[in-house]
Amino acid sequence: MSNRWPGGIIRKTPVTPTGPIQTGAASGVWSLADAAYWTKQGLWPTQGVASIAVAHTTTPFVSVYPLSSSTGFGTKFTNPATLPASTGNGVAFTTAGDAIAVAHTTTPFITAYPWSGSGFGTKYTNPATLPVSTGNDVTFSLAGNAIAVAHTTSPFVSVYPWNVSTGFGTKFTNPATLPTGNGNGVAFTPAGDAIAIAHATTPFITAYPWSVGSGFGTKYTNPTTLPASTGNGVAFV
Repeated sequence: MSNRWPGGIIRKTPVTPTGPIQTGAASGVWSLADAAYWTKQGLWPTQGVASIAVAHTTTPFVSVYPLSSSTGFGTKFTNPATLPASTGNGVAFTTAGDAIAVAHTTTPFITAYPWSGSGFGTKYTNPATLPVSTGNDVTFSLAGNAIAVAHTTSPFVSVYPWNVSTGFGTKFTNPATLPTGNGNGVAFTPAGDAIAIAHATTPFITAYPWSVGSGFGTKYTNPTTLPASTGNGVAFV
């Protein structure tokens, strides 16, 4: 039995992408989860040079650089015309690389911009309902249709629909059972079907089913053996 469909486009066992990422190839049809996995392995092709962003304490609060796997850091991109309001605590790009967001310490607590090879675009309008306090971490769903902010003060996490053309949508309803303390880290699964928050106060990690159509599901049962202390970051693979 053949292990691929006519034309060799979709394979039962997909080929491994060839790196390095700046000159690689990934022929065929791939899922977003596949792309995320091979990106972490450093083998998923990109167009040209990658970009690397750093959230930091003093103005301009975020710095972005080109990064080549062969030559390292390039010349820093020009700062955005409208800076984040204060100390940057977390930063994230969309998977498509068409937007960047910074979580920071003073209102509006989250600031987002279009992103391209030319650098920052004009700042998106703030969400209608802001996170309630200091933004500690930010992440986009792999599909690029949601953005989540972990923050201090209840409800400790705020999630919004995301559209690269229009920015923030109307905030999703808070989960029925909130994280128990300040949100320090947040992550979606590559498939976009769950979300987790690392936080202060036991159980230190809280996770929920997730759907961009309906938002938070019923909180998952805590792990049998809890993290030993404050959760500062969280990641799925």
